[in-house]
Amino acid sequence: MSFVLLHCQPSLKEWLIDNNIPFRYSAKHGNNELDAIVEDVDYEPDNYVIDPDEQLCEYYGLDYQQINCIEASDLTQSEYEEAMVHYQQPA
Repeated sequence: MSFVLLHCQPSLKEWLIDNNIPFRYSAKHGNNELDAIVEDVDYEPDNYVIDPDEQLCEYYGLDYQQINCIEASDLTQSEYEEAMVHYQQPA
């Protein structure tokens, strides 16, 4: 299983919390960006959405326009599970 890191707009904070997707505020951009972790999905070349990043967003129900960047993550399964338990929910 592989994971991806989503660099997204802070306006997605409530959606991420509601959908139990682990995130933290960006170490580089602070309150201006959230870093979220999701499981990667297989690219479907026959999908009407051609772009793999847009397919990923569609799969999770994310607004692609709220995503700044998507990159592969080297998290292991156990690290992901730990993140799911301890993700930050700032007040």
